[in-house]
Amino acid sequence: PKEPIASRARHMRGSTFLFSGELAQAEDAYSSVLEQFAMDRNYVEKALEYRAMTRRHLLKGSEAIADMERFLKDFPQSNRTENMKAELGFARLLGTSATPWKAERWIIGEPAPLEILSGQVVALYFWATWCPNCAKEEAFVIDLARRFGPKGLALVGVTDHQQGQTPESILLHVKSKGYNFPVFQDNGGTSIAYKATSIPYLVLIDRMGKVRWNDSPADLYDATIEKLLAE
Repeated sequence: PKEPIASRARHMRGSTFLFSGELAQAEDAYSSVLEQFAMDRNYVEKALEYRAMTRRHLLKGSEAIADMERFLKDFPQSNRTENMKAELGFARLLGTSATPWKAERWIIGEPAPLEILSGQVVALYFWATWCPNCAKEEAFVIDLARRFGPKGLALVGVTDHQQGQTPESILLHVKSKGYNFPVFQDNGGTSIAYKATSIPYLVLIDRMGKVRWNDSPADLYDATIEKLLAE
């Protein structure tokens, strides 16, 4: 701990745990940077950012928000400031009541409004047929429904009219890709309510109807869903 690279080594220990999906150990490692190397502003800054990220995955929304606010207070000139402000904006949804969605049309599957999903863990997936990044995550999301649907996860897809999407073009797409969960189209109101400013984007809602996680599905850990299902 007295060597010059100690704070960096501890931070990298946290990142190794994080990228391995060992979230509790990652949180502990980042916390130790903040506690033991408080004078190393470079790695305190990094550890705050990464601990906030880790706490979001651990469903510790209020603690993640506290880390983000501390980051902005202590490091206002950081080159990560604007990114952190954006992350904090998304995080403000955590712990709030989920907004019911109003479908213009259900494209595939049985209608699944929020009201009838009460008591279940819900994954609301924002996507579009024309979105290249959605195409990259498509197989993962379909597999998510396959693996966690039987355990109690209700996955619902939502898209809108951008780029000329029609019910017919959406139906053709979801059938060709083998979507195994309900999908609806609306006028973009659901995206506004959930701050889905870029896609793909996924929101996890707990059994009490509270938003607990929101980010790209590429950043979703199995451990986060499992933790939510176990509550």
